[in-house]
Amino acid sequence: MQAIIITLILALAGIGFAVYRLATATTYPDNNSAKIIGVLLDQSRGYVDFNQIEQEDIDFVYLRSTQGKSYFDDRYLENRDRLVVTQLDFGTAQYFSNESSVEEQFNYFREKVGRNTGILPVLIIPAADYHGAKFWRKMAEFTRLLKDSGDDAVVLARRTEVARYFGSQPVEFIAPTKKKPGLAQNYLFWRYTSTGRIRNMAQMDDLTMLSFMGSQSDYSQLVGRN
Repeated sequence: MQAIIITLILALAGIGFAVYRLATATTYPDNNSAKIIGVLLDQSRGYVDFNQIEQEDIDFVYLRSTQGKSYFDDRYLENRDRLVVTQLDFGTAQYFSNESSVEEQFNYFREKVGRNTGILPVLIIPAADYHGAKFWRKMAEFTRLLKDSGDDAVVLARRTEVARYFGSQPVEFIAPTKKKPGLAQNYLFWRYTSTGRIRNMAQMDDLTMLSFMGSQSDYSQLVGRN
């Protein structure tokens, strides 16, 4: 009887430790050997310790900037300045709205962000759940304006559903799916979770997390280290 009790205690302790490790571990894709991981951050995180993020095997950070023609993230400029002194690669995220014109959104983006958008392509995220053909055509015009002014773009969308609206533009895409896309689908990044976390950082949970889809060499070329 005593042996059974001891066995049960050890089993419960093991389960408790496993649950603790799971709750405090960085969220990585299941059954995936992805090595290049990034996060999307906004003002809701408050002050972020980027040096600690760097120590927790995160490679890049996207910062939310503008949405439409009137919203600007309060911590974008501060966080951008502090990222410069780390080894983290940095990119800018813009939330594209159906409620403002393309020109208004682009001009507001340039006014607030300027030319320092980072070394990653500007991430364009649909600001609404419903998107029709008109929405995607407007976003394609926005990405064209970005390209003409010197910035590449990557769009959070299913390539098969929206690529035709972008025509011959060299726009990359992020797979917004739970299942890892195949390499033949040619996505630049994969958004593998919207509820991820970074270990050892209490405020770093419910995070949108991205995985680079190529090799380390491909990533080095993307960020200009080749």
